[in-house]
Amino acid sequence: MGAPADQAMLTLKAADLNVTTFWTPRNLAAVTRGNWVNPPEDTLLLGLSIDSRTLNAGQVYLAIKGERLDGHGFLDQAFERGASCAITQQLTKTQIYGTSKTRERPILIVDNTVHALQSIAAAYRIVLRQQNVKVIAVTGSNGKSTTRHLIHTILSARLNGTQAPKSFNNHIGVPLTLLGASVDHNFVVVEIGMNRPGEIDTLARLVRPDAAVITNFGTAHLGNFESPGAIVREKCALLQHIAPGGLAVVPDGTKARLPPDVRCTTVRAWPVKGLPLLGEHNRCNARTAIEIARWMGIEPELINRTLPQIRPLPGRLEPRLLGELQLIDDSYNANPQSVIAAMRTLVTIQAQRRVAILGDMLELGEQEVEEHYRIGQLLAKLPIQAAILIGPRSARTAEALRKFNPRFLLHHYAGWTDELPDWVSAFLKPRDAVLIKASRNLGLERLIPAIEKCFGRDHDSSLD
Repeated sequence: MGAPADQAMLTLKAADLNVTTFWTPRNLAAVTRGNWVNPPEDTLLLGLSIDSRTLNAGQVYLAIKGERLDGHGFLDQAFERGASCAITQQLTKTQIYGTSKTRERPILIVDNTVHALQSIAAAYRIVLRQQNVKVIAVTGSNGKSTTRHLIHTILSARLNGTQAPKSFNNHIGVPLTLLGASVDHNFVVVEIGMNRPGEIDTLARLVRPDAAVITNFGTAHLGNFESPGAIVREKCALLQHIAPGGLAVVPDGTKARLPPDVRCTTVRAWPVKGLPLLGEHNRCNARTAIEIARWMGIEPELINRTLPQIRPLPGRLEPRLLGELQLIDDSYNANPQSVIAAMRTLVTIQAQRRVAILGDMLELGEQEVEEHYRIGQLLAKLPIQAAILIGPRSARTAEALRKFNPRFLLHHYAGWTDELPDWVSAFLKPRDAVLIKASRNLGLERLIPAIEKCFGRDHDSSLD
């Protein structure tokens, strides 16, 4: 998936790319090595979209064939919304997209539209560098989105910039984030994720960041890697592509080779005055954002004034006060390190009873049984009074809990049922502090509407 972007750079030299000619039909054809059908006039285009529902008039519509939907089936809708032209894959006699009227519109034919998207973004990265738009890349096993959000919030106190929408951190989301930056911006914060070996190196070659952040090294997606050490090496691949004069911000104790003329700073969970986010690990995330802000020239006084204004992202240790019940919604995703951090956060909340609602952790491979058992061992030792475990893998967590703390108030459900939200709501009590945490596919946020119905809606996002 990384070759097409590099090939684009072989086709065009940096001198051939500039802000005034980038968004033109001629340039798009050169960058993607595509061929125009019904070529348009060589006029200025207004950016790119892969979604016919949100496309703005004048944009290029790029059709991507996904696992569930094929964007080629929405060409008519894209042109109806005002698309100036479209980029599609090679058409065949059995692969005719759109109506006859649509097929008369300007269409750029490429071998692979995902590769074309990456090539366009790689070329646009050169334009961003010419305009001194700083690209900041964030990766890590946990905390990527929160750290990206922290960096964007602090920098936006004085500078103009953008960030990845939600968790746009894969082979499609990363190039879209770059293309969403304006040449008038001061910065763009890119989030980089990975599921398999080689992905970060590929995306880092595309992004070529001015500053790179690694939040931490955990065991997320361990099932797709040979060892935890392989995950560390994968994360550190980002650092190899930092531009000269750039900055690397990494966890304390990280050992990694850096390119020449790249400065490295490490962070620990030191106190951060005024930070309204729960969890000791968010101190590290905040310290990381502060280092980036200082590097970007933000004054310490402005940083200190901005920190209290930061709010958690939805589903990431998000505190909610429902009547007298204190809820911590951390349902967005889970791996062993983030579950441990969330449980330790729960025990800091003053409450009559602390309840952990935990679901399965996915993509752990051969470590799946051991890691779920280890969570149960730790849970048995913490001042948490009750647990509701959901999912077949959590049976090992329940086993460890029963072994190491036989008196623990425990309920285990092998999977989701429609009755579960009402049962959980009936189990909870008004002065409980409740944590909800599981891997994304379990969708444990589905419990929340029933809890709100029982205890009331959030009227104060602070649990202090």
